Amino acid sequence: MRKQNLAMMIVASLFFTLYTFHQANSESAKPNELTDIINMTEAQDISIESWSVYMKEDTVYAEDHQKAEAVVKELITEKTGYQWSNETPKNGHYQKEVGVKNQSDQSVRERIVIATYESNGLYHITVTHQLDGKGWTDETLNKITSSLKGETIYYTVKGSKKQTGKIELEELAQLLVAGLSAEIKEGLIEDGFVSLSAYNPNWAISVPIGQSEEMNVQVGLRVSEQETVDVTIGTPIITTEY
Repeated sequence: MRKQNLAMMIVASLFFTLYTFHQANSESAKPNELTDIINMTEAQDISIESWSVYMKEDTVYAEDHQKAEAVVKELITEKTGYQWSNETPKNGHYQKEVGVKNQSDQSVRERIVIATYESNGLYHITVTHQLDGKGWTDETLNKITSSLKGETIYYTVKGSKKQTGKIELEELAQLLVAGLSAEIKEGLIEDGFVSLSAYNPNWAISVPIGQSEEMNVQVGLRVSEQETVDVTIGTPIITTEY
């Protein structure tokens, strides 16, 4: 039941955010939020195991199917170095082209999805990028920065922290949120698991919660079997299961 509740919470959060995302201005191209997260993990002795960046470009519109196909073909031509495959579903309601590219050192995997669907008499073409990597080095931030596209950007960082004696997860989660200069807005506390949503007024992006509140960072903690605490941090929300 707990896993189902967590999965529903994640899916609902993603669904809600895709329609209500507050786009950042042009200054948000610099990953200040990600830099703050990395600095906090270093200060708290959190070992980064993996990270991901999700980006969404502006939607392109076409008047008919033929023009939509031309736009998709042009987009694929522009984005060189990818291996493309078609994942059009059997119902035919939309079509999806997926491009995958691995960095030369195999440390970063990049995925592009070009999706086309019809709505209100127009064809909508959306382009999303996702970068995934393992570990963290001095060059990782430069790789991410050079790959940023669009203004809708989500960052997620996963790591682990060694347990030194008995750790109260809620207290540790509050400490991590404070290290991000954020104010807690809501949370979920269970045995062996804590998830907090918070807001940092200095970050350009945010998503609404309720009628008047906003959030732009989530912190999830879970006790693992290896006497460590698994830590997941995302802005403005966590986009992977945790």
